[in-house]
Amino acid sequence: MKPHPLTLEYLGRVAVRPGMYMRDFDLRELELQLHGFDAGLFAAEVLGEFESFNRAFTDFVLSTTKLSCSHGWATALLREFGQSESTFLKFLSLLEKATTGDQSRSST
Repeated sequence: MKPHPLTLEYLGRVAVRPGMYMRDFDLRELELQLHGFDAGLFAAEVLGEFESFNRAFTDFVLSTTKLSCSHGWATALLREFGQSESTFLKFLSLLEKATTGDQSRSST
């Protein structure tokens, strides 16, 4: 997975202060923000060789978990784990694995 460095910087800020970016740890809000962020990078012609975050992360979640991602990675995680801080922490764990190249199967 190779998201744009600005996307990873944005996600780093979200990890520190999730309440500033989404209410009640609703990952669907974050997924929508990331779609817009990638669209902005694409429109500014800076996405370049980097991948769209949501598409790449959905593929990663699908390949490393047993979750159905037909409605996106956020819905899959929320369906499986509920809307809570622990689900957000699960997202951060998956994100770390995705961005460090750890493709080992995750337990759900």
